[in-house]
Amino acid sequence: VKKTRKILTQPHIEQPLLGDVKLLTGVGIHLADLLANLQIYTILDLLLHLPYKYQDRTRITPINYLQPSTHAVFEGKVVDIKFSFSRAKKRNLSLYLNDATGMIELKFFQFNANQLAQFKTHPVLRCFGEIKYGQRSLQVIHPEYEIVNEQFIHPVEANLRPIYPSTEGISQRK
Repeated sequence: VKKTRKILTQPHIEQPLLGDVKLLTGVGIHLADLLANLQIYTILDLLLHLPYKYQDRTRITPINYLQPSTHAVFEGKVVDIKFSFSRAKKRNLSLYLNDATGMIELKFFQFNANQLAQFKTHPVLRCFGEIKYGQRSLQVIHPEYEIVNEQFIHPVEANLRPIYPSTEGISQRK
């Protein structure tokens, strides 16, 4: 009896990482075009799109210890609200936050009525932003902020936050 020998051939090996990013759920033509601005065409390109820096949001810095030209998380109670007008006759909003160590100014060039109503109750805010020298004190322009609820205080982030190279139309969150 003659035995027949099976010839084994390698099965076709697919390379899913080299597939187009449009294969991913949620990535359509518009998002793929935006990703192309970042030289991201394949799933592998997306995986190798690494952060270029990290932000430390793991601790709250007392206002007195804030340093210009750095980014920091800080908390304080809104103690004063002031309006001013720019040369273009647009309203600017300045909030002054105070903690047990010092005071800092938050400047908003764009704000809405809901924000203003929140601030008028003089809440405690947790903020993040770039610390700069102001005219009278340190200031942060358009900080990220949240109102600190006394019943449930949100913990600070546990890990460093990655910051990725980005392009117009794609936020860090996305």
